[in-house]
Amino acid sequence: MSKIHYTLATIVAAAGIVGALIFSIEKPVTAVSAKDWKAGNILSDREFTDKNAMSVSQIQSFLNKRLANCDPSGSQLSELGGPEYNKDGKVTRAEYGRSIGNPAPFTCLNNYYEVPKTSPKPGFPASNYGGKSIPQGAKSAAQLIYDAAQRYSISPKVLLVKLATESAGPLTGDPWPMKSQYTYVMGARCPDSGPGGSANCDSSYAGFSIQMSEAAKLLRGYLTNMDQSWWPYKKQGEQNYILLNVVERGCGGNNVYIQSKATAALYTYTPYQPNAAALSNMYGTGDRCSAYGNRNFWRVYNDWFGREAAPADTPFYRINGGKAVYIDGVGSSYYHVDNPNKLKAYGYGKTISQITSKSDSHISNRQYKGVLPMIARFEGTAIYGVDRGYQHAFTSRETLNEYGYQVGDEAMLPSRLTKYFSEHSPMRTIASGDLNKTYLITSATKRYFNGPSAYRSGSPNYSALPGTGLSDYFLSKIPSGARVYAPGDLVRVGSSPTVYMIIDANNRIAIPSRAVMNDYGFSFDSVISISVKDAVYYKLSPSSLDILLKSEDESASIVGPQGSVFKVSPRLINESYGFINTNKLLDAPSRVTAILKQNGNLTKLIRAEGQAAVYLVDNGTRRSIKSRQELKSLGYTMENVSDVSRLFLQKIPTR
Repeated sequence: MSKIHYTLATIVAAAGIVGALIFSIEKPVTAVSAKDWKAGNILSDREFTDKNAMSVSQIQSFLNKRLANCDPSGSQLSELGGPEYNKDGKVTRAEYGRSIGNPAPFTCLNNYYEVPKTSPKPGFPASNYGGKSIPQGAKSAAQLIYDAAQRYSISPKVLLVKLATESAGPLTGDPWPMKSQYTYVMGARCPDSGPGGSANCDSSYAGFSIQMSEAAKLLRGYLTNMDQSWWPYKKQGEQNYILLNVVERGCGGNNVYIQSKATAALYTYTPYQPNAAALSNMYGTGDRCSAYGNRNFWRVYNDWFGREAAPADTPFYRINGGKAVYIDGVGSSYYHVDNPNKLKAYGYGKTISQITSKSDSHISNRQYKGVLPMIARFEGTAIYGVDRGYQHAFTSRETLNEYGYQVGDEAMLPSRLTKYFSEHSPMRTIASGDLNKTYLITSATKRYFNGPSAYRSGSPNYSALPGTGLSDYFLSKIPSGARVYAPGDLVRVGSSPTVYMIIDANNRIAIPSRAVMNDYGFSFDSVISISVKDAVYYKLSPSSLDILLKSEDESASIVGPQGSVFKVSPRLINESYGFINTNKLLDAPSRVTAILKQNGNLTKLIRAEGQAAVYLVDNGTRRSIKSRQELKSLGYTMENVSDVSRLFLQKIPTR
């Protein structure tokens, strides 16, 4: 086995690019070749997310087998040379380790224990490296791999292969690893932003445990978020431009149609594809433009675990060659699969490739349960949304109800059918369709966000919430509700002259007059007409919009003129504007206050827009200032005058 050791600063050094140089395993009996490589389908989603693919004991046995030649004492000859301390005519691994400040004993991965580092922070976690006793609270490498797989629903096989292709050595086969090799084992939080496109690792993520958990977390995040309209990275089901190497090398790239989410996640984690030179020498190196990360992942996965074979059987059947398609439920029951889209939802064309024929005796003694729904239970407690061969778990009854379903609406299917599905992101109340339309799912309806401002509204913002990617067919089964408009949007019902301002996704408030609308800087041209049916979704506030508002800091503000706003201090209210009751002021929608022009603090001297008369407000009333001389005699100048709207002036009683 060839081996290169790295210092702490260069331990990862862009494993996806120079991976062929730091990774070497024996060629299997049946080796993969360039003709087997599918750039758009590196691994299936089912394999990628099978968190139960290996138990802790199976992971441990796998590592024991890979590291059967572990040399903790370093008694074997050094492949890297080194000083001959013992003057015996040979250089051992122990002597080499001593020369670089890492004396034996060495600790191989199958014998490695580490106290889990559960959050990013400086320092390397305690471990048993170097023959130390196992620290209290430490877990084996096998257990840490398994825990990360379970927490983020990523296959342990995937994590083992990423470990093989990202770690120096690699650790999965290194019989005398240095301690520094355990630092950035998964290349997590190691972007290629260093000099010349080298890895630039965040030291807060140093340590085997946090590297493993963070890698699984990142991969899960990619799978979950790539359905979101804002996702800027690789996506399945479309063409993606994939580089051949780091930008600094100027090798360019080409488009790849990505077929699986797993493949998109791999390209997001390691954003390069192998070129012809890397593929033609599958177990060696290519040329200066060759990248090896994803090639090595695919190659090692297939060498170690083989390629997934599609299930040979099918749950779908017709009776006596008829057109109708059926599927068996639990016990002696069956369902009608009523259209091709439903077939696709349950895996046809993805993991199921045929529909068989049965005689009518097959269903003669079975109970017909009706049309197969889009939700199912597989002899367990969990209910899933079924779509495009994925299972999306409903994590609460509330979410199930928001989608318009009740417990009991689901199909009851045999557990053996789960082999046709991959588990995907759970069902959430934010959902995106095939065309990246994003919806709020609530009260058994889907409500389309009318624009970016509406999507960024809510508390917390809808755009910050995780979502679920669903097919347009699945979403078509959910009735459409009113669009979600942004706070501050103006609407009216049909051609009614009454205008309302949207407060949030469920509430509106009437604008009592054009004068109030003008003070807010709104134009009647921006008013959106909605139907009576849609208006029902927006509960009408018992109060009307006023130019007197409560600010976020609970102080008072006045609006006007033309979309400006003044703050009114509590002291000034006590001295001058006593008619303002802060306990009865309307809470200002944040989007509205954000677009209002800030005019600073209101003063006790005011004049109305377009008028010359100046007033002094005192003890809750106003009186006219007759002249500039009077103003001066009171110790004021025109710079102390606040220009307010006529509407606000009318609210102040006169003496």
